[in-house]
Order: sequence, then structure tokens, then C-alpha cells
Amino acid sequence: MQSKNMVFSILNNKINDYNHSSYRKPLVNGDDNIFEKLFDENNKWKAGERPQIWPEDTGNLLDNDDFRNVWHHCMSKLHANWFSAIQLKFIEEKNDEHICQELGITDTNFLQILHRAKLQLRKCVELNWLNK
Repeated sequence: MQSKNMVFSILNNKINDYNHSSYRKPLVNGDDNIFEKLFDENNKWKAGERPQIWPEDTGNLLDNDDFRNVWHHCMSKLHANWFSAIQLKFIEEKNDEHICQELGITDTNFLQILHRAKLQLRKCVELNWLNK
């Protein structure tokens, strides 16, 4: 049992190392112009881009296989640094200061990355799960 936990821990650390190292690689996925696509020149939601109302009876979404598949698909579409920020903040539950230090970014940049990543994730989930 102890060796199983050790192997799991090593694999988890390897995955985290890979995700953190990919942060510094050139950005190939994601959408740099997410603001331009969602907002007009007055910073108002464009027609048809306003967030949709999600159903209240969704239960625990992470127990839903369809939702999990969409979530993984949407996460895979994020820039490497956006993915790392979301992973560290919401999955690994690291504090902001630790994340900024680990990724080598300022707190302002971190907040901007989180905001853009959440906008893109919302749009992707709406298109691939809510509108199915």
C-alpha cells in the first residue's frame, strides 16, 4: 500500500512538473483575443456573448461523465500558462503568492490570466456542454 501511494505521489509530481514547465514554452493553444470576441469597444458584452444561465439541477458536475469530458477538452484548449494558473489555483488550491512565485509572474498578470482563462473556459463549456 505504501509503495502504491509513493508511485501515485511521484506520478502526480511529474504531471505537475510537466504542467509547470510547459508554462514557459511558447503559447500555441488558447485565444489571445478573447476580450475582443466577447466585449465591444465600450467593454459591454456583445450580443449573444453574455453568459448563459446554467440549469440549477446539474448536481455535482464532476460526477457527470459528459461534463468531465467537456471540461478536459476545454482545459486542453487553454494556453499553457493559463492552464497552469487554473490548475494551481483551483485544482491544487495553492495561494496566489505561491502561484505567482512558481510561475514567475506578477500578481496583476496572474489575475489577468485567471480572468481570461475563466472567460475562455466559460465560453467553451457553454458551446460544448450547455448547447449540446
